[in-house]
Amino acid sequence: MYMILIISWIKYASIGVFVHYILNMYHLLAIDSKPYVLVPVLSAKTAYLPGSVTPEHYHAVYHMVFVLEGRCMLEKGDGRRVMRRGDIVIIDPMEKHVFRGGREVLRNFAFNFYVVPWERAQQHLKNFHEAAASPLAVFEENALTAPFSDIFGVVLRDTYAEYVRSDWPDILERIRVFREEIAWYFDAVHEGTRQSGTARHVGSCTRFLEDILGFLLASPEQRQVVRGTAGASDDITSTIIKYLKENIHAKLDLSRLAGHTGYTTPYLCNRFKKTTGTTIGSYFSRLRIRRACELLHHTSRPVSGIALDLGYSSSQHFDRVFRKEKGMTPRAFRRNAEAV
Repeated sequence: MYMILIISWIKYASIGVFVHYILNMYHLLAIDSKPYVLVPVLSAKTAYLPGSVTPEHYHAVYHMVFVLEGRCMLEKGDGRRVMRRGDIVIIDPMEKHVFRGGREVLRNFAFNFYVVPWERAQQHLKNFHEAAASPLAVFEENALTAPFSDIFGVVLRDTYAEYVRSDWPDILERIRVFREEIAWYFDAVHEGTRQSGTARHVGSCTRFLEDILGFLLASPEQRQVVRGTAGASDDITSTIIKYLKENIHAKLDLSRLAGHTGYTTPYLCNRFKKTTGTTIGSYFSRLRIRRACELLHHTSRPVSGIALDLGYSSSQHFDRVFRKEKGMTPRAFRRNAEAV
């Protein structure tokens, strides 16, 4: 643990440079419609060896632990908890805790960060040189310390984040992609060119957190919590719906949608499902059927032509989808509409 903390300090010893470039960032966290800056402190694979015990300690940051393999014991508060593969453990700022190695090595991905209100970040930007002189103190004094579950509106079972376990492979893939995204940054640290890419690095870390939040289960009383760049989940959903309507004649391509919005596919799918209660694919299918009904009712265009216009692979495919949604064939729907 000491080695991990030392590595963390080396990586971010001049963490005050984040403030210097904060105005160049367009990717802010939005919580309850208020903007916040995510300041990353550690994003790396770490391990706890068999039989090892860390001193009781705490951090001023939010500490997320993704257990990749193995197991160990976490002592926090009034009890002990076993950490094992697939667990996502959340440790809030200033929570004292101890890690005890088990019989096998526990390997994990640690993601530690401050969340600083945008107003406070701006205030310190005006006095950057003073802030840079004691960067860690600046963020510790101004960062949020409320429980993670309260801020981000997710379900925690004790200290474990709740999520659909079948999503674990997708979470691992997001971690892999994220580590590749930020590898250049630490190369830049050694080359002395980090400052020019600070905003990009913070943006990558913010998007990673947003994507992970998309996997976690939202608590019922906190579903109104706002997340995302310069807007709420409703804004993201509106963007998705607008895109679907504009591309109703094309085959649904989630990768193109992700590129259009600037978010990853898993994040968009999770956010849309939580906001609307349905999947993007199901919503898009209903949009197309609704448009098909309009064309069947108000035009004389052949059914095969409507199927082609709306991007269906064949008239048979269009017929199956239409029948499933409306309980009748497109031709039967047209006859009924003409008879009214």
